[in-house]
Order: sequence, then structure tokens, then C-alpha cells
Amino acid sequence: MRVFASNPDTLGDLLLRQPMYAAMIEQGHELLLAVRRHLIDFAADLIPGAVLTPIDGEPYVLAIQPQPGAFDPLLKRAIDFNPEIFLVAPYQWTLLEEWLAANLTSARAIGMRGSLYPGDPAWGVSSVSTLRFSEQAEVSQDTAELEKNKALARLILGEKASSNAPKICPTAQGMADAQGELAKLGFAGKEYWIALVGHAADKQVRNWSLENWSATLRHWATKFGRRFLFIGSEEECQATQEVIGNLGDVPPESIALYCRNGSLRTLSGLIQLSQGYVGRDTGPMHMAAALGKPIIAVFGGGTWPRFVPAAETFWVGTVSVPCAGCLWQCAFDQSYCIKQVPAAEVCSAIDDFESGRLQGRAARIFEPTEAIWKSMIAQTPANSQAGMRKIALAARGELDRRVDELARHLESSEADRAARLRVIEQQGREFSQVQVEFDSYIKEMDRRLAESEADRAARLRVIEEQGRELSRVEGEFDSYIKEMDRRLDESEADRAARLEVINNQGRDISGLHAQIHELLQNTERLQQDFSKRQADLEQALSASEADRAAGLEIIDQQGTKIARLESDRAGAIALRDAVGQELKILTDQMRRLQITLQTVRSSSAYRLLHRLGFWSSVDHVLGQRPSVNNEVPPQT
Repeated sequence: MRVFASNPDTLGDLLLRQPMYAAMIEQGHELLLAVRRHLIDFAADLIPGAVLTPIDGEPYVLAIQPQPGAFDPLLKRAIDFNPEIFLVAPYQWTLLEEWLAANLTSARAIGMRGSLYPGDPAWGVSSVSTLRFSEQAEVSQDTAELEKNKALARLILGEKASSNAPKICPTAQGMADAQGELAKLGFAGKEYWIALVGHAADKQVRNWSLENWSATLRHWATKFGRRFLFIGSEEECQATQEVIGNLGDVPPESIALYCRNGSLRTLSGLIQLSQGYVGRDTGPMHMAAALGKPIIAVFGGGTWPRFVPAAETFWVGTVSVPCAGCLWQCAFDQSYCIKQVPAAEVCSAIDDFESGRLQGRAARIFEPTEAIWKSMIAQTPANSQAGMRKIALAARGELDRRVDELARHLESSEADRAARLRVIEQQGREFSQVQVEFDSYIKEMDRRLAESEADRAARLRVIEEQGRELSRVEGEFDSYIKEMDRRLDESEADRAARLEVINNQGRDISGLHAQIHELLQNTERLQQDFSKRQADLEQALSASEADRAAGLEIIDQQGTKIARLESDRAGAIALRDAVGQELKILTDQMRRLQITLQTVRSSSAYRLLHRLGFWSSVDHVLGQRPSVNNEVPPQT
């Protein structure tokens, strides 16, 4: 099939979708892939066999509509390709995909059950999606991106969809360019780690504090003698230099800076020659994972945990906050989810890696401290007010936009001035009505804010009441512990008695089994004797017809004996079944006893006292296994 895929995102998303695109080509599908222009060369190396076309302009802008003329070449290329499937790769697609789908009417649209990218509320009211999918992968927003892409691939490839992680093979030219850059920096032939710890001015919310990066890398360099190649874009260079400037007594020969908007092929070579990656959640981090490098990264909650690296060895850490998943629209004075990741924990992860204790994949989610909670709670009313003001400004902007649109409509209908005047009057009344509604909305928001302040005081009173309730519960818990101690003593005495009864019953059952076994053996011997006698009778009948009558009489007698033997055998089998049923009952009793013991073990009181070290003797008793005398011989 001919598949046209729109990939409007940046480096990290392209890498995470590489297994899906590669599998389509391996299965014989023709793939036309639209990517951002600066990714064209790298995408050609990453997905050989794909036909690439550039995306010019910025798709993630609400005013795209689309941007006049910016995407016309892309649409023409897609129409000429005549796709059977239009693959919408992002979970949150853009107005570009909406526009492309509307113009590619013969292609089936396939994507995820996501949504149209909403953008920042301050930009205005977002558009309503009109894109109609033929099929959609059932995934949630919090699902890891790699798993989302696997589900999307299955809609096209079925069970042949790839489950591989992304892989990169740097080109020979990229490796040569990387070695040339290392020679210029004085790192040729030396071991080093890639460090991406800076940020552009508008991405500060997504980064750990620069002071923490300096302290952590200083610890690593001085304790283990590591070198670091600091990378980043030109926009991230200033913050990166600030981190380097605070490294203190780290030798200058252990530091090199490579911040430029250069070739991704060269960057992949630099990462390939490194020992690993340390930094924040970025495209180069996913590049390091695809190159098989270990990763130590500090994450935030904006998109957690969707972009955890697909590496064999990594440590990532973040702080759990209730506002996680905000898409980095942070409402607080700082992004606590990443800024408050403890530096000591990151240094400890580094020590574990250097000592070999860090193996495989480790994702640490740290609970907020009491100070973080207090700070976030204190900011909540102000943030609510600021958010309402932001929404109100957006609503006012939307009103202004609609008024401007109305003015344009009026100017285009100059031929009917009277009609235009009536429209103006009507729109004026509607505008006045909207203005009244808007004023009412603002008053309602002010009222709700006042109620929120009152509710905060009430919640503080509830917290104090809960503290008193906790003290009461602690007293009841102490009484509960004493009662459980008494019950456990009684349970131990009862357990010993029941074990003795079970032991005795086990010995009785063993005796019964032996008797049944002996009876069955006797039955088998009688059957063998009967068979022998029957053979003798048949021989005698063939030898002398004169003795036939006597033989028949003997046969009748033997038949009577056989009937009696069969009756005895049936009785033996019935006895065996009865004993088996009794054995099953005893086994059930043993199982219930074991469940009772396990319940005692798993009780919260037992775990608490066990943690305090008071019940070592009880643990010894509960850990004993039943005597071997309980074992029942197998049935014959």
C-alpha cells in the first residue's frame, strides 16, 4: 500500500517512531514521510527506503488555517503520491493534519484516539477537530510513546508490527566529522560523557536548576575523573556555559563545549563515541538510547512518563505532583516536578552506576516534601486568579476577533447598506449581551475565588481535626495489637493440637492404604489362578469329549467363584474410594490451616511487630513446615 505519514514533531518523536516506519518498508509498503526540514538528512539515514518531503512553517500554531502558502508544496507532493492511507502519527495532531485530510479525500485516515493540539489558552479559543478517522488506535495520553506507536503500527501491519526499540547506525561521514570535532576540542581518543544540561530561554521550565547540574557534575568529575562534552543548540549555550562556570575545581581539560545548530549526523557520531548521556529529556537523549548508551536523566511531570528512554540501562528521576501531565503549562512559580528532584539522589545514582550496582532500567518517582506541599498550596489561590484572568483575556480576544470578522463581512457587502445596518444593530445587541454575560462571568469568578479562600481555612481546620483523630486511632491501634497478641497465642496452641490430630489421621490412612494394596494383590493372584485353571479345563475338554459334562460342572463352579471374586474386588474398590474421599477431606483441612497461618503472617499487626523485632520467636514457629508424617502415600 501507499502510505503518506505526517510527522510534524521533532527529533525525539521521529526516533521513537522509527521502528514503525521501518517495519512498513520491510513489509513492502511505499512510504512518503513528511518531516521538518532540518530533519530531512538525518531521517534519510534513519529510515532508508522512505521517500521524504519537508514540512516548512510551524504546524503547532493555532492560527495555521494553514499558514498561507507555507504548506502548498507538501500538499501537492501528497496528492501526486496518491496515498491509500493517510497516517496521522502524533497523538495530538495539528491543524496541518486536519487540512491535509480534508484535501486527501481518497485516502483512509488512520491515527490514535487522541485530540487536536489545543495550544496555550492565551492564544485564543482552540479549533474544533473535523478530522474523521477510518481507524484509531485505542491508547491513553499517559501511555509511553513507544507503546503508542506499536499500537498505531498494528492498525496497518497487524501482528507483523515491529516490537523493536529504535536503532541508529551512524554514517561513515558522520563518524569522521565527529572525530574531527573531537580533535579540535582536545578530546580525540579520550573517554567522555555527553552532557546536555542547558536550556533555551523559553524552555527553562523543563530543566533542572543549573546549580544542581553544576554540583552533580562536579561530584562526578572529582570523584571518578569523568570528562564531559557539553552539547546543545546555540539557544542553549548561555545556560550551558553557566553550568560550566560553576564546576569549581574540575580540571579544564575534563570539559569541552559543543553548542551549535549543526549536523545531526555529526551529533550521532559524537554520541556514538561517548560513554553515555547525562542531562534532561531531549531528542539527543533518545538518540543516545538508540545508540545503546546508558542514560542518567532528570525528568519533569509535563509529559511524564511518555518519553522515558528506550535504553537497556538508564536511571531517570522526577517528583510526583498532582499537576503532572500539564504539557508544561506550569501554573506555579517554579516547576516543582523537576526543580525539586534531590541532587543527592542523582549523585547516588551516579555512584551506583560507577560501582556497577546500577543495572537495567530504574525510574525513581520522589514524593514531594512538606515544604513543597506548603509552597504549592500557598500559590494555589493566586494561580487560580491568574488562570481566570488569562482565560478572561482569551475570551476578550475571541470577542475582538469575532468583531473584526464581522467588520470584514460588512465591508464585503457594501451593495446592501440597509441590510448591513440591520446586521450591525443585531450584532451590536448580541455583543452587548455577550458583554453582559462576560461581566457576569467575571463576577462569578471573583465569587468563586472568595469561596476558595474560605474553603482553604476550612480545610486547615479539617487537617487539625484529622490530627486529633489520628491520635485517637493510634490508641485504638495499641489496643488492637494487644488483642492480636492474645489471639495469636491461642492460635498457636490450637495449631499444635490440630497438627497432632492430622498426624494421627495420616498414620491411620497409611495403614488403610496398605490393607487396600494387599487386598488388591490377593485379587490379582486369584484372577491369575482362575486363568490357569480355565486353561487346564479347556485342555481337558479338547482331550476327552466324554468328560465334557464334568468339565461344564467344573466351569460352573469356577464361574461362581469368579462372581464371588468380582464382588470382593468391587468391595475393595469402594473401600479405596471411601478412603480417597476421607484423604481429600483431610487435605482440605490441611489447606485451610495453611491459609489461616498465612493470614496471620500477612496481618498488619504481624508485619509491624515483625518490623519492630518483637516476634522473632513467633516468626520461628510460623516458619515451621508440617512433619513428614503428614505425607500421604500415593493411591494405587
